Amino acid sequence: MSLVYGLGVNKIEVEGMANRVNCKAGELPFTYLGLPIGRNMNRIENWSPVLEKFSSKLAEWKARTGDKSKLIWIKWDDTLLPYGEGGLNIGSLRGKNLSLLGKWFWRAQCEPNALWVSVIKSIHGFNGILPSSGLNNLKGKGGVWANILRAGTSIDKLGIDFRAPLKERYKRLFFLESNQQVNVKDRVQWSEVRCIFSWNWVRALTGCASSDMQQLLFEISSYAKEDTSRDKWVWSLASNGIFTTKKLSKLIDEQLF
Repeated sequence: MSLVYGLGVNKIEVEGMANRVNCKAGELPFTYLGLPIGRNMNRIENWSPVLEKFSSKLAEWKARTGDKSKLIWIKWDDTLLPYGEGGLNIGSLRGKNLSLLGKWFWRAQCEPNALWVSVIKSIHGFNGILPSSGLNNLKGKGGVWANILRAGTSIDKLGIDFRAPLKERYKRLFFLESNQQVNVKDRVQWSEVRCIFSWNWVRALTGCASSDMQQLLFEISSYAKEDTSRDKWVWSLASNGIFTTKKLSKLIDEQLF
């Protein structure tokens, strides 16, 4: 018989809905495909059933292999390497995990009007999906979204420019902007042959701010669009500007190995 589970509702409501659809009311936590559902998976002890199952399977495999002297043992780290480096191109679990968490952060920026993003904003505030604002709101807290934002921090620490918007990556320039509510496109004018940037700084750019300006112009020059287009997130580490977990996972592994 199928089961109905409820999240954020009391047991009576779950039982009533289950009876209506001729199902049985289930309770959290439960196990699905051998994995615990509804438990805090940040706690090591909740992974014990999974680890025990793998250990049991591994013990059975070792028992069937017979003469161990005929086996060729390879370091696990070597199997994770790309084919060109003598590995099996499996990739690390850390790389896979961070890239999958990173995917949800990236989707939140690219799909600001999606229903699930609206739910995140209703819980953590309108700026709760942004890197610094979201983390400031979630200090000392757990939860799925907190883990997603912290994954972005972990990726940044590996030296991968993953998720910071321009105003956070060029803080000096943002501080010197006379109107911090404008978008980058509001500072661009288009002629027949090229685009002209019309910045409005509170003072002349010097030193590090001037260097930041040159870097910013270099970065956004290839993404300049017509003035009718709205600002959007672009994956600068891919030639087509599209984010993929495969690409991010590969970049993470390159930093880890």
